[in-house]
Amino acid sequence: MGNWSHNENSERGLANELSRYIYNLENDNKIYLPYLRHSNKLYIFSDYSSNKDQQLISYSLLLIDEISFQLFSESQKNFWKQYFPDERIIDYKGLSDNLKKKALVPFLQLCNNLNGLILSVIFDKNTKSLYENEKPEYLQKQISIWKSKFVQEKFLRLRELVLTILNGLKGKTKNILWITDNDDIVANSLHLETAIIIMKETLAKHLDFEFSSFDIRPLTLTLQIDVWKSFALLKI
Repeated sequence: MGNWSHNENSERGLANELSRYIYNLENDNKIYLPYLRHSNKLYIFSDYSSNKDQQLISYSLLLIDEISFQLFSESQKNFWKQYFPDERIIDYKGLSDNLKKKALVPFLQLCNNLNGLILSVIFDKNTKSLYENEKPEYLQKQISIWKSKFVQEKFLRLRELVLTILNGLKGKTKNILWITDNDDIVANSLHLETAIIIMKETLAKHLDFEFSSFDIRPLTLTLQIDVWKSFALLKI
């Protein structure tokens, strides 16, 4: 029996097709997914391209359990002391830096110990919506706080991807924390509060298991304590 659960629901449109696709891949032994059902806490980290002029727009989610989070938090401290005493951050723009080149493989080896899943989905910019039919009226009202249609659709895609990955892995998690890139979805306190409200309502209604708490935190410069700094590296 696999670790991915799929319940057919055509109303969820492309999210339904994605879930079915992952289910079939695991059934055919083409991928191996982590067992996360009994984790008390799950951490979701997200990053995505946000330029509406790009032909392809990517969304990436990393989901890990509490044990991985704690172990990584400890082991990465030695990594930082060894490679980056000046607290620089690895990103694509700076991979020509010799120190970053030297640190890249050891960092990836460190990440290889994480018990979790990375899901990356790429949309063509001409993809109109995840939904098979019109968005529910209540949802249209809620997302109207984002003036840009591009940002509205971006959030709705992330909403569906988070729901898909949580339901797919059959979790029984009590606490869920989503760390998101600090961009236009959480550009101000109203946007952040609205995103949290929508996600809580979505999970309460559609999640296949009960949860105790859910929160979203933007990964800002003010979170440059060791553990947040280390997970910022995952943007590579």
